[in-house]
Amino acid sequence: MRLRAAVLSVIFIISFGLPGTAQSADVVGPGEERLTLALGGFLTGFDADLRIDNNGVGTRFNLKDDLGVEREQTGIWAGAEWRFSRRNRIAVNYTRFTPSATRTVTRSIQIGEVIYPVSGTLSTKLHMEILPITYSFSFIKRESNELAVTIGANWNRMNFDTAAPDFDLETNADADFPLPLAGLRYDHHFSQHWSLGLQASGFKLRVGQGTFDVKGDLWNARAQIEYRFARHFAALAAVDAFSLDVDANKSSWLGSINYRFWGPQLYLKARF
Repeated sequence: MRLRAAVLSVIFIISFGLPGTAQSADVVGPGEERLTLALGGFLTGFDADLRIDNNGVGTRFNLKDDLGVEREQTGIWAGAEWRFSRRNRIAVNYTRFTPSATRTVTRSIQIGEVIYPVSGTLSTKLHMEILPITYSFSFIKRESNELAVTIGANWNRMNFDTAAPDFDLETNADADFPLPLAGLRYDHHFSQHWSLGLQASGFKLRVGQGTFDVKGDLWNARAQIEYRFARHFAALAAVDAFSLDVDANKSSWLGSINYRFWGPQLYLKARF
């Protein structure tokens, strides 16, 4: 809650506390920037159902209901985009958060080779990183509107650790896999200072188990508002939603991964 309040205060001061700067700044126009760098944070509602098998046997468990991981999580978000020609862009974004909890379980849970007994106290930590790399081509590029098709890959990295010290039991599993994605992105520029952006992407991978070691689907939707308060700087507020549901066939993670999150993001962007 302190992180959310602090970030909201900074954005409010920048956006509304410096009206003279906003009116007089000679900003880099929307769609004219060659390179952007962004950094900020998010407050998200997070939920996940996981299964880690041993020879095809394992318990599907929910991080909140079974292991006590809170659904409200905070994390960092960073991004960079290079517009190497008028209609062509390459972007990379990075999201990371590390939910953790300690809880006494109310049912036996098999995770990998280990069966955690009823009334055992489990300490759990999940380290998650999401790295989408995309190329966008703007087939509509006008002064106030830009509509682009996007293709790329969404790289997902997960590391799951749980332990019951009283029983001398522990499990570790990790998954590192790319998934293809395709989508659309739209930007509307109200003025030199204000823009609205919408994005949606996803993919279904039903026959790629042998190639990617996973099969399933992902989708991502995003809406953002951008306020350019100085020549090379902007403040942004966004709402982001993400869902991933895959079956994994890796030596380090055999089972299923189903997680989803959504929530607000607040960040600053440098524009050149």
